[in-house]
Amino acid sequence: RTQGLINPGGNLKAGYLFINEMRVYFDKATQIMNHFGNPIPITELKPKKYVYLEMEKDPNQGIHKAKKIYLLPHYVNQKEKGKFFFMK
Repeated sequence: RTQGLINPGGNLKAGYLFINEMRVYFDKATQIMNHFGNPIPITELKPKKYVYLEMEKDPNQGIHKAKKIYLLPHYVNQKEKGKFFFMK
């Protein structure tokens, strides 16, 4: 689980984003939601927007794959984490 900024250079059609300078892959099983937990289209994920990710590292391919992506309204500091039900 991590929070980060979407960096330029990702490719939605190829199924990956750069978040905190790390390539994170997604597929049709990846849930993409707003900060309320409502589904949103992948096209909402744009550079310079903050996201919160639940991801796993694929041991066979050595890649990071997102299970859930939450689009955040802004950077969320420690004091604000309680406002977002998905943050731990």
